[in-house]
Amino acid sequence: MSDTDNRTKSEAETKKIDFGSFIASLYMSALVSLGMIADPITKEKRKNLQFAQETIEILKILQDKTKGNLTEDEKKFLDDCVYKLMLAYVEAAKEEVRQD
Repeated sequence: MSDTDNRTKSEAETKKIDFGSFIASLYMSALVSLGMIADPITKEKRKNLQFAQETIEILKILQDKTKGNLTEDEKKFLDDCVYKLMLAYVEAAKEEVRQD
């Protein structure tokens, strides 16, 4: 096996995504949409409550569809993410109403 083949295999192994990192990616995306953290590309904070709500719904679907198939740690992480995002969404929606 050549050095190029070894390097390609090593890069693929380090980029491997697991369930936790997939959930974390959705969670971070929702935080950006809630305006809680800056967009990593634009470096700006902007709210898009519709997108945040859709992302939360995707996480809730994953909760339902993976029921009984997750490790206890995966289940707890997913449940915590959904709970925190739902609370943050309510607060962000209240702010939107106050600003109008």
